[in-house]
Amino acid sequence: MKKLYSLFSVVFLLLLSLGLEAQEKLIISEVADPSNIANAKFVELYNTGSASINFETETYYLARQANGGSWANIKLTGTISPYGTYVLAYNSTEFANAYPGVTPNLVSGSVSGNGDDGYFLYKGGDNATGTLVDAYGVIDQDGSGYPWEYTDSRALRKSSVSAPNSTWTAAEWTITTSANTSIFTPGIHDFDGAPNANLSDLKVDGTTLSDFSAGKISYIFNLTAGTVVIPTVTATASDAQATVAITPATDLTGDKAARTTTIVVTASDGTTKKTYTVQFDPLLEYTNIASLRGATELDRLHKLTGEAVLTAQMSFRNKKYVQDATAAILIDDFPGIITTSYNTGDGITGLKGTMGVVNGMLQFYPSEDPGAKTSQDNTVTPQVLTITDFKTNFENYESELIKFEDISFDAGDVGNTFANGTSYTISKGGESTVLRTDFFNVLTSTTIPATANVTGIAIEYNGTAQIAPRIVEDIGQATAIDILEAEGIRLYPVPAGGLLTIEGIDAFTGIEVRNIAGKVVRAISNNGEFIRTVEMSQLPAGIYFIRLTSPAGMVTKKFIKN
Repeated sequence: MKKLYSLFSVVFLLLLSLGLEAQEKLIISEVADPSNIANAKFVELYNTGSASINFETETYYLARQANGGSWANIKLTGTISPYGTYVLAYNSTEFANAYPGVTPNLVSGSVSGNGDDGYFLYKGGDNATGTLVDAYGVIDQDGSGYPWEYTDSRALRKSSVSAPNSTWTAAEWTITTSANTSIFTPGIHDFDGAPNANLSDLKVDGTTLSDFSAGKISYIFNLTAGTVVIPTVTATASDAQATVAITPATDLTGDKAARTTTIVVTASDGTTKKTYTVQFDPLLEYTNIASLRGATELDRLHKLTGEAVLTAQMSFRNKKYVQDATAAILIDDFPGIITTSYNTGDGITGLKGTMGVVNGMLQFYPSEDPGAKTSQDNTVTPQVLTITDFKTNFENYESELIKFEDISFDAGDVGNTFANGTSYTISKGGESTVLRTDFFNVLTSTTIPATANVTGIAIEYNGTAQIAPRIVEDIGQATAIDILEAEGIRLYPVPAGGLLTIEGIDAFTGIEVRNIAGKVVRAISNNGEFIRTVEMSQLPAGIYFIRLTSPAGMVTKKFIKN
């Protein structure tokens, strides 16, 4: 009898265990390691059940094991709705740029799987104290070279999977290699067992939306500037037994809610609902950068109808700084939307895109290439500022070309050469600010002087106002040194042709001609001559700088060659 009781106990516990496993509805549905934007990584979870899961009352952790070794645990918060998703992102900014309109449920630096790190879902505690529920990968195994590796790839759970599996099973997953962000669908997961509240078609004024898919629920439809007539939206449910209710937008000049048409699909069970939205955004046009900077809905499509002059650019994230008579703005073009090549001083007209704020800086994200330059060789005169004004009123000067005169560098830096990506304290009259070598490989051969006139772009990093020199010539001779000697120098003809004549240089021993990028294109020595000529015929037209050096200091002058 005792043996029979023990047998019943084992069977009961086994059935109980199987019952609890069968009740689990939370699964890992997508693992992302995009090939084009590394920091747009994410992990998506999905609830295959008909009831919400409250992570405040039910404890779940997503754990990452790096290369089969160390662990990082992320406690889930909030709730996940029935047949809903829960997205954990690595970086909020990169995620927003890569997947517009999608908001992650949780952001954590621990979502950093690089293709060979496993992700594991635990209930009741973390990897040390909880029960393993679901797995992407194999515990204590570096995924490199194994079937579950997802380097630069997308791992998507198949729509037929309805329950978690503590043992990674290849048949449950589809892995797409060399996957860029365009194929990832954070917040959307197809599950065969969900009541069907999907749309099979969504049209605006009779035409199906170009980016329509049943799983995508939010759409932005851009309209021409000044549009006031609300477009007509029609929708078709995938299930003929489902119902569709459409609430049209009310005012295209109003806020987002007023500009949004809502489509609610109710599945045949009468309970399951899915809401689609189409937000209509007439293009917002601005004649100058100051009015553009005053925009309130940064994520809308904006167009600068006036011309802006390029004052600086760098290869990192294809950044460009443009300025007009009213203000300036930073263009962050990480995807490389702008394919036209521009030179400093070129005029650009018709910039179109959205905006955002990163580290305190307003940034413009282009949506299309504005095309050929509309002017060239424009001169933007830097505003001469005091350090106090710069720091107190930084918003008035953000991204503009500015200048500080007769500033001093810290004694400990003087005589060293500038290094890339480094902050240097500069001061005058008891006030100090930061010079940042944000433009790489520009000043790395330049010795830090004791005093100088400094020109550069006004930038900010997390509340700290900084100046970033663009070219070697932005570190110039301090005004109070050799000013009379510098005033006696003459260059002619200007603009220069095949020869450039320089007078009044008998005190200088070296002559350099540098292009707009700071590269030395001509270099000659001077042994007391008052006048010299420099051969220019082989150099292309553009903006150049003549740098004259002597034991007493250095003088730089700008000129144009035709």
